[in-house]
Amino acid sequence: MAVPWRIICLAIWFFCIRMDVKGNQDVGLEYKLCNGIRYQWGDTYGTRVESVLKDLVEETRYQGYSCFGHAACDGALLQDDCFACLFAARNRQKDVCPLNTGAQVHLKDFRISYENYQFIE
Repeated sequence: MAVPWRIICLAIWFFCIRMDVKGNQDVGLEYKLCNGIRYQWGDTYGTRVESVLKDLVEETRYQGYSCFGHAACDGALLQDDCFACLFAARNRQKDVCPLNTGAQVHLKDFRISYENYQFIE
């Protein structure tokens, strides 16, 4: 009767160890690339960088890592105009490149694109 309890205890112990190992992320740095231009802490560009990084962290966990997207508006456009233009570009992209795994639409004051791009092999 003692042997089955040992087997059960070992199985539970092994299962707990396996779950712990599976949940650990490898955060060791493999590669970095920084351009030579720096911005000042707290300036407008830095605020935008933080916003992009926040979105990347929050959204990537739901979407995975196989789709890369980019959108940009001319800085002279108002926010509402930029939104309306990008919304129109998204719809145009769906018309001219339906169901394509990658597409780009560049118009006079804005652009939007996406691509099937594997960041992790």
